[in-house]
Amino acid sequence: MSHPTAFDDASDFGFLREDQNMPENFDDTLAETRNLALILSPGPPIKNNDVLFGCILAEDLDHELRPPSSDFLSARRMLGWRSRELHGLRRYHAGGQSFIKPDYNHSLVTVYRDLAHKIIERSNSLEILSFVQHDGPLAPTGPDFPSWLPRWDTHTDMSILGKVTCDHLAAANRRPEITPTSNAEELTVRGIFADRIDIHTGPLTRDDFLDPSLSPVFEMVRTCQVHTHPVPAYPRAPMGNPDRLRAYHKTWTAGYSSTAAGEDPDWLAYQEEYLKQKLYKGKCSPEEMALLISLSQRRAGAGDAKRFANAAAEACHRRSFFVTEHGFFGIGPSIMEEKDIVAVLLGSDVPFILRERSRLRPSLDGYLLIGECYLHGIMAGEAVRAWSEDLRDIKLC
Repeated sequence: MSHPTAFDDASDFGFLREDQNMPENFDDTLAETRNLALILSPGPPIKNNDVLFGCILAEDLDHELRPPSSDFLSARRMLGWRSRELHGLRRYHAGGQSFIKPDYNHSLVTVYRDLAHKIIERSNSLEILSFVQHDGPLAPTGPDFPSWLPRWDTHTDMSILGKVTCDHLAAANRRPEITPTSNAEELTVRGIFADRIDIHTGPLTRDDFLDPSLSPVFEMVRTCQVHTHPVPAYPRAPMGNPDRLRAYHKTWTAGYSSTAAGEDPDWLAYQEEYLKQKLYKGKCSPEEMALLISLSQRRAGAGDAKRFANAAAEACHRRSFFVTEHGFFGIGPSIMEEKDIVAVLLGSDVPFILRERSRLRPSLDGYLLIGECYLHGIMAGEAVRAWSEDLRDIKLC
């Protein structure tokens, strides 16, 4: 194992050896940043369990030094460390306890499960659930792994909606509330059932958005009643009533917009490009022709159709667009099904798609976690603030 906890005499991460002194101005932030730099460092351990950083001279070693990664160099620049200050430093840990101790008697699922529990406990959040990305349909009892457990041994190239740097706050910044259970395969959390899936598209890919004339964005316009006259109101979210057209195009990009308010020039440019291609093919109706003229005047060259297409392609790749029973728009895992539940779990910045196990086998209870999603109208904590009395325990299996 390359993790530093696997090194001899390093698994407990004591602050210092008896012959070392605490550095001046040492705090938790410095400890965590130094830990990050250590994990990113390209060198193996050397004598006395000191840690080799990429800046140590190769002639001091008895093996060839690998080039430092760009991440390590960024961490070093951020800290402003000089080479001589790095030599011989051990990893400091603010908590004084190892994150997870290696045990080769454990199965893969046990290691992953214990790691997930530790991350939830340490981060005091459920952000790790955003990394659950299933490749195929789930069996009635779930896969060999619990459905809520990320599979670090498989790779999917989906973007992460609930990453640390996202702007969403679906749980209104509330910390997770977890009910202890004797079954480590289960995770019981507090949350709200916001809605159910009514209709959805098939799986989408990045290529679907390259040609505006074939884009699923415009295939769903009629179904979502975006360009009808008059345009029906978007369902009233607990904290407002957003414009239906704006809700529609922001959903395709998981909330991205090139403007904070008003019409998005990139979206207008994307529409304009779509209508121009229809006009070129002789398929532009009089109503669409009038819209094209209007778009050309309103956009005034300010938007970028390709930028909108790229944003939608990144957000929707390997996902599906859906409409809920109450008429909200969203994007979520491509393995979603009608009647799946959109839930907001305390401790996470994005909602999740859940499925009752009883739908698959009547004798089963609990829920399968299908994956994270975007539901326009509840991404800023509106549901949690308005429906807090509806919070319930949700057992993920």
